[in-house]
Amino acid sequence: MNYSTPPTSNDFDKPNYPRVFDARPAVPARPVTDDGAANAPSGAEPTGTVPGPPPLSMPPNTHAYAAIPLTDPTVVEFPELPLTRRQAAVDVAVAVLALLFLFSPVGGIVFGILIALFPALENLFDGLLIGGVTVCTVALVLIIRRHWPRTIGLGGLRGMHLLWALAAIPACYISLFSIGLIGMVVHLAVGTDMNEMMAERQAFMDLLPERNLLGFFLIGVFTGFHEELLFRGFLLSRFTAIAKNRWVAMLICAAIFGLLHYFGQGWLGVFQTAGIGAVLGAVTIVSRSLWPAVIAHAAFNSIQLAMFPFLEKLMEQYMPPVGEEGTTTAPAMMLFAWL
Repeated sequence: MNYSTPPTSNDFDKPNYPRVFDARPAVPARPVTDDGAANAPSGAEPTGTVPGPPPLSMPPNTHAYAAIPLTDPTVVEFPELPLTRRQAAVDVAVAVLALLFLFSPVGGIVFGILIALFPALENLFDGLLIGGVTVCTVALVLIIRRHWPRTIGLGGLRGMHLLWALAAIPACYISLFSIGLIGMVVHLAVGTDMNEMMAERQAFMDLLPERNLLGFFLIGVFTGFHEELLFRGFLLSRFTAIAKNRWVAMLICAAIFGLLHYFGQGWLGVFQTAGIGAVLGAVTIVSRSLWPAVIAHAAFNSIQLAMFPFLEKLMEQYMPPVGEEGTTTAPAMMLFAWL
């Protein structure tokens, strides 16, 4: 590359070009007069000289280099960000505080007010409140950091991203079913009461909104978006800056993602959700984009929501009533592993 000419936007993509610098023309020096004026007319000749060594000769078209802020997307390749460990840790702490707000007395008061005003939409407010706080928190951090959305993987949507999403959906189901089946075998080996596990999962499904268009949008599309925005977008990039390894960061995000699903889904749900999080994280890293995970997560949630009425009927057929003894059959094990 010839440094005597200003670089173009394509030059930033070259491997040997300093991607975190921008070439800007230097201001040429002006002659200094004997009275100290530095802005003499262009046609005037100096009436005196300035004591000291002669000025160094400057090559023509010399450029001074200045750092580009992270608002320039060409310097960022998701999920790696030029953040220090301290900066990334501060961002993670902000996200944790936002989540703690949801379970604080203030969050409970807000939730109670919404239920009192709109009692018919009680099952919707939980997801709306969590999603709203998540999106606002991530947006606030990006604004303060002066980062573009592509720094968390929300760049342009391409056809290849759709192919990655189509590959991620069956991978999520393979992970869900295999971990669930292993969990059932372990529970039977240690003598766990299937009725108790069944009651936990039934209570979780009762909290889901109605199977209508609004419910599909909230659980399918919106939940898939804000959970991926937080875990595979925001936290993945921050833990990558902390761990200096994107695969280690992916496992950390998957573990946190699974633990947050303990309430209502139990330990089996934790491992199943963590496995799905690992699949979505791997797809995010390989594709260098958040869109495949968002699309796959939204599709996975929508399919599960559409299948729940059918699965509930099968549960009534193959599982003994809650609170009564019964034999756990092979179809019941496979069914519960699918939930």
